[in-house]
Amino acid sequence: MPLDIGKTVVEFMNDLCEKLSAAQNYTKSHSVRELSRHAAHYNLRSKDKHFTVGERVLIFLPDSTVYSRWKGPAEIVAVKSPYSYLVEFDDARYHMHANKLRKFHVRVLKRWCLSRLWLMNCSQQRQMLTLVLLFMIATQILDL
Repeated sequence: MPLDIGKTVVEFMNDLCEKLSAAQNYTKSHSVRELSRHAAHYNLRSKDKHFTVGERVLIFLPDSTVYSRWKGPAEIVAVKSPYSYLVEFDDARYHMHANKLRKFHVRVLKRWCLSRLWLMNCSQQRQMLTLVLLFMIATQILDL
């Protein structure tokens, strides 16, 4: 601190305290404003995830590798709290947060069959479409 600043030490410290309190008030108001702005931007496209017991889901289990995948289908066994679930997958039970779960939609067989229709002749195509329709009706009846 320079020896001659034109103020006494008490005046300097009072001035410093005033400037620090002004900076503190500004940072508080700025952080509240920015927090609400970030929350509003995040909530534009966010959706609540809620699952029921017996529902089939995909689970996100990270591998030891860099690339992780969604695995499943798994089944919701119990609801621990609104966002915490007990999930059974491969004869093991996992306690998982809703962020690590996705609804499971049965579409794999239909896509596989339809992607291979162009390789088949007409009678094979009719048989395949019949099987796909029967499968779709059965899954809707059984709620798979």
